[in-house]
Amino acid sequence: MSRNEIRIRKNRISPGDIARHRNYGKLMRRHDRYLKMKRSIIAVVYFLIITLMILLYMLTKQAEQKKATPAPEEKAVQTVHCAPPSRTGVATIE
Repeated sequence: MSRNEIRIRKNRISPGDIARHRNYGKLMRRHDRYLKMKRSIIAVVYFLIITLMILLYMLTKQAEQKKATPAPEEKAVQTVHCAPPSRTGVATIE
């Protein structure tokens, strides 16, 4: 009597369980693919989180620099008072 037949007699394992595990190699390949996919998804999520954190840091740093540097003061426009043109047609600046 084989081990499986003994287990079947003791009702530890059913015939359906045996049939399900006959293709053990295929199940292991599927499981390995699942684990690789899971690891790659986790890596992508961590990469996105770190990228977003760096981006937020850069944006806040840039906003702080804009606050720290004073805005350039507006220069007053100088008005030049000109005398009426002389007979020569040239205006003189006072």
